[in-house]
Amino acid sequence: MLKRSVAFFLIVFVIFAATPAVTFAAIGIINNGTSFGGVQAHGGSIIKVGDTYYWYGENRDASNLFVSVKVYSSTDLVNWTDRGAALSKSSAAELNSCNIERPKVMYNASTNQYVMWMHYENGRDYSLARAAVAYSSSPTGPFTYTGSFRPNNNMSRDCTTFVDSDGTGYFISAANENADLIVYRLSSDYKSIASQVVTLWPGQKREAPCMFKKEDTYYLITSGCTGWSPNQQKYATSKAISSGWTGLTNLGDATCYDSQGACVFPVGSGFVFLADRWAGAWGGKVSDSSYLMLPLIINGSSVTMNYTDTVKAAAEFGAIANDYHTYTFGGILTNADPYQWTVSQPEATNIQVLSIDGDKALQLSDTTTSNYCYAVKDFPAKSGSVTFDISFKYENPGRWDRIRLYSGNSIGIDIINFEQGLGWLTGTSTRNIIQTVSGNTWYQLRIVADTATQKFDAYIDGVKIKAGCSFTGTVTQFDRIAFDSGKGFANTAAYDDISIR
Repeated sequence: MLKRSVAFFLIVFVIFAATPAVTFAAIGIINNGTSFGGVQAHGGSIIKVGDTYYWYGENRDASNLFVSVKVYSSTDLVNWTDRGAALSKSSAAELNSCNIERPKVMYNASTNQYVMWMHYENGRDYSLARAAVAYSSSPTGPFTYTGSFRPNNNMSRDCTTFVDSDGTGYFISAANENADLIVYRLSSDYKSIASQVVTLWPGQKREAPCMFKKEDTYYLITSGCTGWSPNQQKYATSKAISSGWTGLTNLGDATCYDSQGACVFPVGSGFVFLADRWAGAWGGKVSDSSYLMLPLIINGSSVTMNYTDTVKAAAEFGAIANDYHTYTFGGILTNADPYQWTVSQPEATNIQVLSIDGDKALQLSDTTTSNYCYAVKDFPAKSGSVTFDISFKYENPGRWDRIRLYSGNSIGIDIINFEQGLGWLTGTSTRNIIQTVSGNTWYQLRIVADTATQKFDAYIDGVKIKAGCSFTGTVTQFDRIAFDSGKGFANTAAYDDISIR
């Protein structure tokens, strides 16, 4: 929410190019749960050609019908340039009114062509259940559409593609009214089915397949079939595509952090899970959906994944990693609770993410003098020099709203909206004032704390106001941040752009 004049920890770069550019984050930071700056590439796939990543996906209209398969390019996974339509309604007559879902693109090294497989429907219902194919000599297209069909006369809905280390191409799709998942080997040019290899987990209704390989092990991530609503993602492994697949093991939490997998793509020596947060789960349109990118943690046949609001991308070094120290609210539905925060909202109090001053922020509202509400976020412990950046706004000064920095349940620094101004406690009762603040005004607070000296410096809007301030209580590390409304006071407070490093 950098509507304030001083932006001292978030720098946004814009790509100026002949084609429209999409910038969705600070350099090196991927903001999960957002639209990634307006990217319309749902149910998509990402491939890398040279030093450039290409992201293909669904672009739909307000009726959820096919407009195009969009393609975006990036060299850092952070800034994505709109490269136009790889495939459009005008590409073929049967694309004029239809649904195209889950377009997946693979490069064929023997033909020097890019081949796209996708799920095709007539735009009225899901009765056709066909696969469709297109190809191009350029990663940005235009792609030549060859038509739609049922592979080996099987129904074909949610799908993915995979290229093995020997160059063999595969197509995997949900069949038999989504009850089965079938793996097909492709022809040498990847444009047709060569053979049907195996049917996986018949009758178990798995969709949204994402296949990848690390060393000599194949991995396949799938979801259950619950429409737009998210569900538990599961994975299986095998030493061969044709046989030996394990049972299904849970991945992520019970809703995969409110998402469904789109694809897995390599970054350096690791792998990244790209997923959609489908807006249909709350009655929205596909074009309102947002995305997640999360690193997969692979240890032999074990795959795990942890959610973080932001992911650090250093694509030029072939690295991508969870960022456990930056928290924003742009990826959370308006009027929803903050994602993965612990909240307490007694009667006459409320905590929710709202659009405030043109951006989303966390709002704590308290209309009673007998109760108070709070929101708590744990993070990996940090000791030594620890910097906290927090944007805040109080409707009224002097209402004892608090920003608390903890080690476990022990308060290290207790920042309070005192009647005399923003300040902190030393001990249990001694008030210390940093600066007076005005109502309905955004401020950026920076606390630079040193657990070795038990002292901190306080900055407001980039200016050091206090130095050598004593901690409220003795702590050897910080691992928790909390906001609460003032008990005994009614007020509204908003917070955003929280960074801990």
